[in-house]
Amino acid sequence: MPRTGGKELQSPYPWLLGLLVVAFVGFMTFSTIIPQFFPSWNKDATSRVSALFVALTGLFVGTIVSMKIYDYVNARNQIRQWRHEYALRRVDGIYVPLWEQTRGLIKSMEHYDDVSSWRNRAYFPGSNEPKLTGFKEVMESHLGIFLDSKARQLLQSFHDSVDEYEKAHSLAWTELQKSTTIEISKLTGETQFSGHSSEMFNVFISNRIMVYDSNQEVESYVRESFVSAHSRIFHEHEKALADFNAILNRLRNLEEIKKLRQKQKAGLPKGEAVLARLKEIIENPISVVLDFEDRT
Repeated sequence: MPRTGGKELQSPYPWLLGLLVVAFVGFMTFSTIIPQFFPSWNKDATSRVSALFVALTGLFVGTIVSMKIYDYVNARNQIRQWRHEYALRRVDGIYVPLWEQTRGLIKSMEHYDDVSSWRNRAYFPGSNEPKLTGFKEVMESHLGIFLDSKARQLLQSFHDSVDEYEKAHSLAWTELQKSTTIEISKLTGETQFSGHSSEMFNVFISNRIMVYDSNQEVESYVRESFVSAHSRIFHEHEKALADFNAILNRLRNLEEIKKLRQKQKAGLPKGEAVLARLKEIIENPISVVLDFEDRT
């Protein structure tokens, strides 16, 4: 039942029923019972008194009922306004930061970038709220109890995948540097790269998205850079192309890099599911607001 000003506000419908009951009892009293005790009263007098009583009773009770209805409607409007303001605060304090973080994580994973910058990004949802850095911090704060249950499940699943991606990314990056060093050393006979050998090494390190996943546009561009540096050393264009393709193929088939691709492809759909749910909440925040009427 709605409350306002600390008092419970009753529905006006019982008062409407009471009005009908009182009017009926008054009418029956003056039309049937009183004439039995006062036989001298004629029917016209009894009818007039009965009608007057009913009218006065209706006026009195009607006034009370109208006041109750007025208070009841105002209270419901006030509750609706409170619910809307509450919903907007929760959207700003919880769901917008989670949306930004999730979107940033997805973009980082799409480009095989490090996700730590988005995992540790600071948000300031409001002057009265703690500084948050994302899903983990929301769940560890008091705001976690206000998080929509469906969104919480989707976020937890997505962040578990992000954890796995982050570990795989670290291992893949370490292995890529190690294996690329070995490949260029075998090709040039150098252990310390400089000049053209350094250029060939950086082709794979600086364009690791080409190694992590097929990207024809990047691959076409960096192939030219590798062939140019290679040709200045060996002066064989066909060998340069063959060496580039062979090294790229071996790097792509490293277990750590294949595992990274698997973790990325497993995590992205979960992130999209999170964004879809957060979009629903942001567009209709009332849908996840606690029902004040049931809880008061």
